[in-house]
Amino acid sequence: MAFPLSILAPAAISSLTFFRRLVTVAVLTVCAVGCDTMRETKKEEAAPNPNPNPNAAVRAASASTISPGWNEVNFPNHPTWVFMPSKPMPTGKHALMLVLHGCNQTHDQFKKFGNLEKSAEARGVVVAIPDVGLKFFGDQNQRCWDFHNAADGSNHIKELTEIATTLASGNNIDPKHVYVVGLSSGAAMALDVGCKSPDVFAGVGSIAGPSVGSSQFSALDGPLPLLRNVQTALDKCKSLAGSNAPHFDTQITNIAFGEMDNESPKEKFQFQVPIDGFECAHAGQVALVSVDWAFDNVKIVQTLYGAGNLGPATPVQGGFATAQAAKRDNKERIAFVTIKDVGHAWPAGEGNARCIPSGSPQGQEAGVWISQRGMNYPEYITEWLTTNNVRGGNPFSATPQSGQVRGDTSGRLGKRE
Repeated sequence: MAFPLSILAPAAISSLTFFRRLVTVAVLTVCAVGCDTMRETKKEEAAPNPNPNPNAAVRAASASTISPGWNEVNFPNHPTWVFMPSKPMPTGKHALMLVLHGCNQTHDQFKKFGNLEKSAEARGVVVAIPDVGLKFFGDQNQRCWDFHNAADGSNHIKELTEIATTLASGNNIDPKHVYVVGLSSGAAMALDVGCKSPDVFAGVGSIAGPSVGSSQFSALDGPLPLLRNVQTALDKCKSLAGSNAPHFDTQITNIAFGEMDNESPKEKFQFQVPIDGFECAHAGQVALVSVDWAFDNVKIVQTLYGAGNLGPATPVQGGFATAQAAKRDNKERIAFVTIKDVGHAWPAGEGNARCIPSGSPQGQEAGVWISQRGMNYPEYITEWLTTNNVRGGNPFSATPQSGQVRGDTSGRLGKRE
């Protein structure tokens, strides 16, 4: 794998940091050798199965002819899996949620192992999982969304917004219930897209995403000093939005991180070379990206939205996670989620990725960066976004209103003050 020298040894990094990056490169390189060979084969069938399950039939479709079940839509530069639930929300309309994979992952893996269908069916949410495509940051083994400095050097911000607006223009989708969520580089891209098009995206979800405008080379080590990073990201976000900035008044954001990720007190498995199935034994618990980004991101959106302080932590899904809420005008605008026993991973909560040791000839399907125990993030985020929607109200309440609130505003962040 050919990494730019600047990602390995930028000026003034410690020998320990340099060593960690070298080992990280080894981990990702070994993992990536066989990933593409294990992709799920796409099939076309005349009659898609409307039942939401991992084996549901798929069909080729255009953006205007999405049928119940999984559909394969070829947007420019981004082959996309689209799941259409068999029934809408109580309002008679569907919500739409874009889900963005991280580096060294594919949209096929998220479709197969991300546990997205059940929650989408239950909440009437159309789920679109675009692949990063042929233009990406890094090399063929990394395949990261290009969030570098939010400069849109690969047109990802523009193209993802176009995917959302194209799907939302038909398919019985409520334009006030359009969301974007992601993991890692996909999370950073979700934040960028949310800043660029707050008029399109009523809600954003980020798991372990570096801040808006950050360098792609700094993801592992963490952000700049607190005040500098927060102000830089705020300025960049507002610049991206331009004349659309007033729409931040009705946008919500969910910031999450795994408590075992990089630079967390509960980090355990940092940058280990995969030996004797190490990755599979600790799938979903490997550390990679600094948790400090999440703390900064909360402060960024608190300022952007004019929201209050975080309330007390409350358990989520029986304690698999905790969430703190920040409100404005007595409406929940921000949630800060700590995911228990998870590192740098998509918290699918269930399933079996059939993780194969990366050093084996077969390669590995998806097990390292997807956690299939603990928190069911798809279930949580679809409920949180639709319930707390400020722009279109809660479609699941008897009388839809501008969001559901919980917690209070008495708490303060306990880190990166």
